[in-house]
Amino acid sequence: MGSRCTQARFLAGNPAKLRSSSKSTVCDRCVQEGMPGDLPTEVPAAKEPPTDLSRCRSCGKPDVKLLDAWVCKECAAGVSTRGSVWESYAPSLSDPPVEERNAELLRAARVLLEKEASEDQVFPTLAFAGYALGQGIEECLVANARLVKAWGKPKAWEAEVDRFVSRFPSVRPIQVIDDVLILEQEPLTIRVVRYPHTDIPEVVEIHVYQRRDHTEPEEIARRYEQKLSAAGIPCDVGDRLLPMSAQPFEGRVIITVANHKHDTPPSLAEALFRGEPPRFQHPEGVGAHCKLAIGSAREGSNGFARGLNRRGGKGSRSNK
Repeated sequence: MGSRCTQARFLAGNPAKLRSSSKSTVCDRCVQEGMPGDLPTEVPAAKEPPTDLSRCRSCGKPDVKLLDAWVCKECAAGVSTRGSVWESYAPSLSDPPVEERNAELLRAARVLLEKEASEDQVFPTLAFAGYALGQGIEECLVANARLVKAWGKPKAWEAEVDRFVSRFPSVRPIQVIDDVLILEQEPLTIRVVRYPHTDIPEVVEIHVYQRRDHTEPEEIARRYEQKLSAAGIPCDVGDRLLPMSAQPFEGRVIITVANHKHDTPPSLAEALFRGEPPRFQHPEGVGAHCKLAIGSAREGSNGFARGLNRRGGKGSRSNK
């Protein structure tokens, strides 16, 4: 061709003369720097694009007149003024606009703003709408549809809430507004762990979640008693030497309460507890251990409180 490289100036070099046999507009040095060897000297001439493809592939601006490279005039001008190569970074033509891709998230955000929802509702509701529904996770789509349909029917709603909580124990559906499912994060969940291949309770796990508002030991003890009483599990042991532990794990603290014969081998559990069911620590003892482990907003935080109750701010509102 005998002409000079069109891109060397953008790499802080002098335009090099191209070989006469070269069909490229880019010199060897520019190719080594990563510049495509078949870069056009200019954006193709304008022509009328189809009416349903009027969004610029480079900047995303809608309803603009496009060149046949599917970019607007402003972005096309950037090719010559900046030497930019926009094609490899442009979104696919098949990608829907951002407002369509995040329709569920934006709809939930509007409802939460109008409702002036609390933080414990904002986080789980947006996460569920934006990720679970927005990504089209089948299990979550089905659960959402069942709950929306059950809203306004107390018995059906209660059954669907129990079904949802059994699958996602850290949050609870509380209402539906304009077909948007509102979730609220639970301050804690309680799980009874049983000996392998039996229905005999071995330990009770209390998962205390990260929240701005402090979860008080008395609330933990109350829910612990409520859970075990509903399951018919005695919790009347007053022995403070009964093993209890607290361990931080992924934004929560897991408090483990063992039964009164905690050293029983799993293989002997059925024989040992045949006439006497396992008994667990009294709620007052659990509350005292929680106070030691994660502290109290009323009496000052200690223990693992540093890992909890700090989301979105410097501390609990209860401490102010």
